[in-house]
Amino acid sequence: MIQKVLESVALVRQKTIRCHKFEDINPFVAATPGSEERLVAALDLKTRLKKILEGEDPYDIFIRWKPLHEQPIGWDPDLNDGIRLNIRPFVEAGVLRSTPKIHWRTDRGKDPVPNASGTVERHNDRHFKIDEKKQARERAKGEEK
Repeated sequence: MIQKVLESVALVRQKTIRCHKFEDINPFVAATPGSEERLVAALDLKTRLKKILEGEDPYDIFIRWKPLHEQPIGWDPDLNDGIRLNIRPFVEAGVLRSTPKIHWRTDRGKDPVPNASGTVERHNDRHFKIDEKKQARERAKGEEK
């Protein structure tokens, strides 16, 4: 049965046909009760995971102590940044089985120097667009030369 499900998923990947009936995609889907719902859930999970890989707001990783040009673009975690920051895209996408009790509000205290948000406040709920990060990287490359 598992082999048939894997073959079914592979067949769906191969076909990029948009249709209204799942029976047109794969006859196995129509023969198994509940498989349409599982297929829809799997495709939804796939789109959410793609959003995490791309890293667009709110599925990006924001590290307040790194300057804007060093902020990761897409899913590019740095293990030294900690699990709280690296797990956030998965929590935002709702792909984890259970949701950890983590907050991304402002942390206590102040940073000694302005951080990526441009303030000394410890804001963790900040998102930059991918274009902003790329422009900051281009400016940083231009300043190095």
